[in-house]
Parts: sequence; structure tokens; C-alpha cells
Amino acid sequence: ESEAIAERLGDRASQAVLLAARAAHLTTVDRVPDGLELSRRADALVTPEDDRDVWAAIKSGLLHNLAVRGELEEAARESQRLVEEVDPPDLSLGLPVIGYSAYTHWGMVRAWTLGFLGRLEEARGEIARALTLARDSSQREMLAFCLSLDIWLADAAGHELSAEERPVDQTAFAAMEIAEELGSPYSLVIAHRDLGTAHLAAGRPGEAIAALERSVELANEHRIGLDMEPWSLARLSGAHLAAGESERAVAAAQQAAALADARGVRMFAPLARLALARAILAREARDGGDRIEEVLGEAEALVAQTGGRVISPGIVECRAELAGARDEPAERERLLRDAQALYAEGGADGHAARVAELLSA
Repeated sequence: ESEAIAERLGDRASQAVLLAARAAHLTTVDRVPDGLELSRRADALVTPEDDRDVWAAIKSGLLHNLAVRGELEEAARESQRLVEEVDPPDLSLGLPVIGYSAYTHWGMVRAWTLGFLGRLEEARGEIARALTLARDSSQREMLAFCLSLDIWLADAAGHELSAEERPVDQTAFAAMEIAEELGSPYSLVIAHRDLGTAHLAAGRPGEAIAALERSVELANEHRIGLDMEPWSLARLSGAHLAAGESERAVAAAQQAAALADARGVRMFAPLARLALARAILAREARDGGDRIEEVLGEAEALVAQTGGRVISPGIVECRAELAGARDEPAERERLLRDAQALYAEGGADGHAARVAELLSA
């Protein structure tokens, strides 16, 4: 009704804000395709000349929805264009509308999408810049989001997250402290997910399971951040694997894949399939070979659809593990070498070094 009134009055900015608010709600509950459609409609209604803050805020929502829908290349291109267009940087853009700097958010989304596209070195550069902007402008919630993303990028590159030179626990707890201070359910969903990532990378699967389960619980309790739930569940599957709980790992990964498909969250659908393949491999090894190949094939098709190449080396490495389970040492070695090359190409130098050690052993 409010949107209809704004349309009758010819107030395009207000109409765009209402559409964008509805889009954000749909995306964070369970209707990502509908959320993206409304974001595009809102974006078409307003220009910087109409209202720069409204325009910037709507661009932020559009970028997020493009990303979670799996339109990664478009999100990366658009975020880069926006950052270049606003020169010099204007950290106040969008603040009156969304409560944080749209400009900083654009940079964070670019880092996020570049990471999923498998361009990890570029992504690390972008998140470092976004972190600086968030700190310099005292944007607490945006700082928490950037800290959480920094943890995932380090993990995706295979860096030693518990090393003294990279105190990731401090990063994770700093993000959690901000989220708790703000009391934002969405921030808490994200902070718990990436605290789980930090615990898992540091070899603490029990603590990782607790943090990741809390992330999922908060998302469902508050009906917010449900677009992130498949990602948390895929990570939870990995934590159960690390704890030796293969049945629970399979269940979590199956739920991740089902929710990603049902909600249209294509960004995380390939991750969910890779998590499921790894879990089945741990549970059934040789007997689950056909199902593992089927799931990995689904993951590859989704990567081709979304461009989410960050998991491509993991798919090849999983196939190498399957070859090992089938007593095919030559095939295992060939696949491991392919995985090592893909990790190195994508900037995952830590994983490349880890696979090199497997080959030398």
C-alpha cells in the first residue's frame, strides 16, 4: 500500500526504498530470487541525481542479492564500477538510509565475490582496504562483517589460521564482541559462523560445532540471515567430519544442499555439494563412489553456472581421495597434481603447499 501511494505521488526515491526493504526481507528469509527481482526494480527507479544516499543504499542491497543468487561476475563488476565511480571515496554514502557506509560495503562485497570466483589474492587486497575504511570511520557493524570475511578468505587460501603472525582467534572474537555489543541478530549469525571457521581451522572441532550450530539456531530463531544458513551448514558438516562424526556430517551437508536449492541461494550450492561428497567419502569410502561422483558432478555444474571456482580445486582433491580409496595410486597422484595447480592458480597458496606435502609423502 505504501509503495502504491509513493508511486501515485511520483516519489520514486520513496518507492525505491520500499521495494529495496521488501527485497532485503525476502532475501534474508528464504526467497532469494524474488529478493533479487525486487532489488533490480528498486535500482531502476533512482539515480544519484535523485537522492545519492538512497541510490547508494539500494546499490548495496542489489550487490548482496546478486552475490547470494550466484550472479558472482555481475556483482564483482558492479561493485568495482561503483567504487571507481565514487572518487574520492565518500564513506557517508547510504548512512542515513541503511545505517552504515554503502561505499565500504561495496568494497566488502567485491572482496566476497572475488573470493568465491577463486581470485583470492585480489580478494585479500580488497578486504584489507575495506577493513581500513571500516576502522578509520568507526563503522562497527561493517567492521565486524569485514573481520568475519577476512577469516573466511584466509581459510579459503589454506593459511595457518592459528599461527602467531595471524591471530585469527583475536579476529574472530573481535567480530563476536562487536556483534554482541550491537545486539544485531544478523551480525551474530555471521560472527558465530566465522568463529566456527576459526575454531575448525585451529583444530577445535567441538568448539566449531557449537559456534556453527548457534549461527543456524539464531538465523531460524530470528528469521534473519537465512540466506547464509546453507553456508553455515556446509561448514558444520566439515566440523562434524573433523570430529569423526560422518553421519552428522552427511546430514548437515544434505540440509545445506536442500536449503540452498529451495531458497535459490546458488552462491553456496556448490559448497554444499562438495561438503556432501566429502562426508559420503568419509562414511562409505569405496562403496559410495557412484554417489560421490554424482554429487561432485552437480557441484561442477553449479560452479559453471555461478563462476564459483573457489571450490574447483577441492572438487579435484576429493576425486583424488576417492581414487585413493579405490586403490588407484597413479590416478590419485595425477588428480592431486591437478588440484595443486588449481590451488596455486587461484591464490590458495596454503592449500597448494599442503597438497605438495601429500604428494611428497
